[in-house]
Amino acid sequence: MLARSPIKTSANSFPIVARSSLMEQTILLIVQILGGAAGGTAVAAASRNPELTTLRATIAGIIGGVITGQIACALGVLEPRGLGGIMGNVVSGSLGGAILTALFRMILKRNYEARQKAANQDK
Repeated sequence: MLARSPIKTSANSFPIVARSSLMEQTILLIVQILGGAAGGTAVAAASRNPELTTLRATIAGIIGGVITGQIACALGVLEPRGLGGIMGNVVSGSLGGAILTALFRMILKRNYEARQKAANQDK
């Protein structure tokens, strides 16, 4: 006979502990996405670069927010539970989104200026 597992399982045979952990991770991921989008949009609003549209800034912010939040959680800087973990993920997501969007803005600005200079030389 097979030994019984001491972990209680739900109807679909996933452990209940893993299920709550998955839900917590999903909530933190959503918080990181929203924080990154907010940080990216804030940088776009402050920017005067015509190449940096709101959509581009939001996408760059989301990517930066998720990357920063995941790194902070993996290093143990942020606790994954409670209000402190959510607020920490909002802050890290916003900062990561703002930083990546600012880097993206600098790249776009450099390319925009190079194209403008090339267009002026062709005239």
